[in-house]
Amino acid sequence: MIFLTSSLYTPQVLGQVDRKYIACVLGSTAGRRTVVLIDQHAADERVSVELLNRELCDGFVNQTLDITELAEQPRVLLSREEANALAIPDNLAILQRWGIHLVLPEIKGDYVQVSVKAVPTALVLRLGRMEAIEMTRLIRSYIPVLEFSLGELHALLGERVFAGIEWGRVLRWMPQEIIELANSKACRGAIMFEDRLDHDQCTRLVKRLSQTNFPFIARARPASVQIRRHALLNLRRAQLTTSSFSPRPKPLSSHQPFFQSHQPDSHPSTQITTRSYTSFLGRLLGLRSNSPQPSLTPSGARNDFLTAVRIHDVPAMKTAYDTIISAFDHDPTPSASRQRYLSPDEMTAAMKDLSSSTAPDASTLLYRMYRDNSSRFSFERRTEHHQAMIKGFCEAGLVGEAVALAKRLKRGMGIWQVILRAAVYSDPDRVEEVSTIVRQTRNLDVAEFELLIENVRRQLSGSPLDDRHSAQTTLKKLLREMRELGFEMTRRIEEEVLRLELGFGKIERAEGIAAGWTEAEEKTRGMWVGLMKLAIYKHDQKRVIELCQMMAKAGVSLYEEGLLYLVQGGEPRVVANKVADLIDAVKEAEQVTGCQATASFWTGLIQNILESSLDSTQLDEALQIYRFARGAGVQVDINLARSLIRPFCIQKTSIRLDQALEVYNDLVISDIPLPDLGSRQTMTFILNDLIFACSYSSDAFPTALRLLEDMNLRGLSFATRKPRDLQRLVVRFMRLAPDHRAAFIMYSTIHSSVHAILDEPAFRKIAIVFLQLFWEASPFVPLNLFIEMMKDMHRAGFRPGSTIFTTLLHQYGQVASKEMYRLGPEDTDEKESVRKEIQRAIEGLHTRIRLDPLINITVPLLNALMDAYNRVYAWRLAFEVWEELVERRSREPVETVQKSYVPSLCIVLDACGYGQFPRRARKVLAWARRHHLADAIDIWNTYVECLCRCDQMDEAVRLVCEEMKEERNGVMKPSFKCCEILLKFSCRDPVWYVMVQRRVREVFPEWWEDLKGILEKMRDGGQDQE
Repeated sequence: MIFLTSSLYTPQVLGQVDRKYIACVLGSTAGRRTVVLIDQHAADERVSVELLNRELCDGFVNQTLDITELAEQPRVLLSREEANALAIPDNLAILQRWGIHLVLPEIKGDYVQVSVKAVPTALVLRLGRMEAIEMTRLIRSYIPVLEFSLGELHALLGERVFAGIEWGRVLRWMPQEIIELANSKACRGAIMFEDRLDHDQCTRLVKRLSQTNFPFIARARPASVQIRRHALLNLRRAQLTTSSFSPRPKPLSSHQPFFQSHQPDSHPSTQITTRSYTSFLGRLLGLRSNSPQPSLTPSGARNDFLTAVRIHDVPAMKTAYDTIISAFDHDPTPSASRQRYLSPDEMTAAMKDLSSSTAPDASTLLYRMYRDNSSRFSFERRTEHHQAMIKGFCEAGLVGEAVALAKRLKRGMGIWQVILRAAVYSDPDRVEEVSTIVRQTRNLDVAEFELLIENVRRQLSGSPLDDRHSAQTTLKKLLREMRELGFEMTRRIEEEVLRLELGFGKIERAEGIAAGWTEAEEKTRGMWVGLMKLAIYKHDQKRVIELCQMMAKAGVSLYEEGLLYLVQGGEPRVVANKVADLIDAVKEAEQVTGCQATASFWTGLIQNILESSLDSTQLDEALQIYRFARGAGVQVDINLARSLIRPFCIQKTSIRLDQALEVYNDLVISDIPLPDLGSRQTMTFILNDLIFACSYSSDAFPTALRLLEDMNLRGLSFATRKPRDLQRLVVRFMRLAPDHRAAFIMYSTIHSSVHAILDEPAFRKIAIVFLQLFWEASPFVPLNLFIEMMKDMHRAGFRPGSTIFTTLLHQYGQVASKEMYRLGPEDTDEKESVRKEIQRAIEGLHTRIRLDPLINITVPLLNALMDAYNRVYAWRLAFEVWEELVERRSREPVETVQKSYVPSLCIVLDACGYGQFPRRARKVLAWARRHHLADAIDIWNTYVECLCRCDQMDEAVRLVCEEMKEERNGVMKPSFKCCEILLKFSCRDPVWYVMVQRRVREVFPEWWEDLKGILEKMRDGGQDQE
């Protein structure tokens, strides 16, 4: 059956199916109306990729492509022939139209390093990488196109009226690498499986898909799949899921296959959180495929690992390394053949590569290899290994760890400068410590003075007067130290000092520095910033406008502060009262200066609005400003997003989660790169604020999981390093979960986050709360999940202890009793099913207790196990536990054995009563009396009840009214409870009822009045005394 693109113009949208597809009714060329499923991810990807391709092609033709200048310029290694081809002016001009701005040096040797000055803003995350892998492929593959097709390109560009050029014609000349990167970006930013779409969103997505030229996915998988007509009935019966977790949790058994499919020793962070993307259509038609994926051999993994090192592919490196380590650990003679896995030089090369990588998992993998190098492979640890690890720590912002490791090494200049740089940007409190260590061995160099003076300026912003005086003193000392060492002030130091002098109020000194820049032919970014701050400080509005115009002309996007000053009417931190007036002021400032308000400008404006107060009026105004900026085409960056997300999330009583998520989704769509530690930290704060805000919203559980997944995929962690904060977060989310499995997924996702830290009290608190959770559809904790949690605790270096398992067994027993009572005698089938399910969980835990050497088996633990078996009517298993208690009695401390065995005897006698084992009960009591353990009245009360349950009423009456009354044979004196038990069970039989009352009244007249009142209550209530 054939569908035309026009059939998408008038679809009948039914809604979302399985949170993966959009069900529609479309017309075919055969004239029939047919139900089809549209892949929601593929459809949104197609829309995004065509928008991106259109933007790139339009920019190519009109030379209006938005580019980003790179602060650190990657270098591409080319051969002499390739460089000569690029040296042709027309070729460089074509690349510039695609947004690729190169700096070609003089060609001398066989190879040339070409610097990348700017790349398309839309693809800066990939093309702007220092490794320049994608850029190298782009240039090398596009040079032959330029050599053979330059004439056709010029002919195409000769058509001056762009309206006559279909962008699809331009697409054929786009570099293949840009096409692939555009497809990849569209894929990563598209709607994913498991994303919920309401009917209106489904309709809009289908409409947008109908407006594309090619309504199929960028990598040739069809975006629309026809369903067989005979499956229509099944489709209508299928549930159209609207949430990852339905408001009414599914029964426990419906989740079971999902978790049973995982290996018991696999870590939950890599298993439990994995979503099943099994096709809904496959479930309808029975087309599921379960063919296993081939596993890598050690030799194949080694080759893949070395290849990944060469191309700087960290995820591939990690996958291959996991395989290598797994094979090494199972090798019976690993030390004899260790070099066939990885050699010392290969380990060193990989560690060096990881130390300079900005990939999310790079620092984690580096630390594993650093430890494995000596502890697992027994290789000699070299200085370069330590240096690589220090650089990795610095890249991850772990300055304290870098300092601790560096102190054990020789104090080389290079490594301490790396640490000092990391301290300035991520841990300012350690700057003094690091600079002192450097001064103890040598003099500071100019680069280190630049870092220290920049640190003074960073710490000065917004500080009180006392700190300003301290900063002024520190600056004088640093400048004096420089002069004593014979160093001149570099341009970068001048830029920092000018801003510091303005902060100190020393305008004359700042003007003196600025005067020296007038002759500079090309001004740096720092010079522009300093000149603008000086003009604003002097309230020179004319100069501010002039600088904005000069920056715009020079193509420098640093005029935001000047625009902000003009919009505020020359008065910093004072804004208009009405949003409309404020927007008019922005438009006027843009017109006067010729500059366009960027994301940085809107960030500053919103911060000023919210600086004085975070009441609802100001938050509404800030949101209106933000939406206006978005409507004007401003791309959201991480600073603009955080200026709104944090105020929306920090007030627990009035969290605006929907509005915060609106901003976050805009940020994700913008696909902003995180090239440095500062940007990653800002994104960390954004995600942390959103996640913590979700924990206070009853319906935000699925959203929180998506945010946590985003955080883990980006290699980010929680900003807090306090285990108690993470513990509270986990507990809040667990209580919001719809069932135990969802609660565990949340715990596992948070626990598996990079650098997430939980200490022993946090683990115990989480485990206890997990045990306390209860839902009708999930009444007790699934054992496999609880065991995984205990494994995590053990991996962290903590022993779970028997108390936690005792609590779990108590919960199993209590749930069993409640369920048996709730179901009653009629629901025999369901009752038996529930009983067996709980019994299986108890047996599984029993096996774990027997086999796991880390679990300390105690009498209370065995008591809880025996009681749990008793409550599910598994008396044979309960008696096995009792035999173990009998066997271990001789090993228990003499001073505590009597106290600890009272509960044991009560439980086993209770099991004898419920299971109708009177002979065993007599043997148990005889054993207890023989070992002097029956000196507790609770034991005798339970024994009397056991006899009554086993229809041994005459023996029970004789024991209480004769032996216990007269204290014969060393038995205990009876209690009031003994008489109450006799009367309670006598109600079953009229004959016994009369006889027991008479005997009790005769033997215990002092208790009769109280007992008679209890008897009347039982009779009036019509209670069945079972």
